[in-house]
Amino acid sequence: MISLASQAATIALPGHLACCASQFGLVGLIKVLALEWAGRGVRTNTIRPTVVLTPLAKEPWDNPESEAMKSQIPTQRFAEPEEIAAVAVSWPLTLRR
Repeated sequence: MISLASQAATIALPGHLACCASQFGLVGLIKVLALEWAGRGVRTNTIRPTVVLTPLAKEPWDNPESEAMKSQIPTQRFAEPEEIAAVAVSWPLTLRR
């Protein structure tokens, strides 16, 4: 099972209480499922990208502050939706038993 969460599951973001709380909760849920269901062959993981340039995200992330944020990302850019989808689709193929 794959879940998608944001980096708000990892860091506290001022002014984003509901988002951070829900993302922390989702990651906690997936960790517990991993512990409880691994013995039954169920694998769980969470993909937590930074900013993904979906059609809805492009305009809000087009500003000088966003450009400064990119400098903190190793690739120096935000992710494209296709990249995240490729990770989700290929994940079961990368498991090692």
